[in-house]
Amino acid sequence: AVDIGFSQDMIVHHEQAVLMAQLVRGRTADPKIAALAAGIESDQLLEIGTLRGYLALWDAPVLPAGPPMTWMADHQHGAAMPGMATTAQLNRLRSAKGAALDRMFLQLMLRHHEGGQPMLSDAAANAAIPAVRALASRMSFHQGEEIRTIQALLATTQPS
Repeated sequence: AVDIGFSQDMIVHHEQAVLMAQLVRGRTADPKIAALAAGIESDQLLEIGTLRGYLALWDAPVLPAGPPMTWMADHQHGAAMPGMATTAQLNRLRSAKGAALDRMFLQLMLRHHEGGQPMLSDAAANAAIPAVRALASRMSFHQGEEIRTIQALLATTQPS
């Protein structure tokens, strides 16, 4: 249950990160933010493909049938997936420009990555299949690195 639930929920979580990266990548003037967005898009599309492959092998649906994160023992059932941007926030990101675009992207992505960490930690500890545990652990490490990069970039961007 952990392996399937994690794979399904992480696909949903990653798809939003890919969308946010795509919304900013071609519109930012900051090469560091463009590189960060391109890296997030590339890495998470690859991970989505891996997770979809696992689900296909297990003959499991790509989308969860019920509320998110029910596979996690410590999650409050019915609670929203942490770190997800709202439709209103995504719409503001779509229309933002310049420094406001950069700062909004960094803030949303920081919250998004931090919100995904509990899922990654839980799967790394509790998935039944070693390859899923290893993938979750690698994803957690990599996103931790991106969190530090985002924090450093936020420290150098102007508040809007």
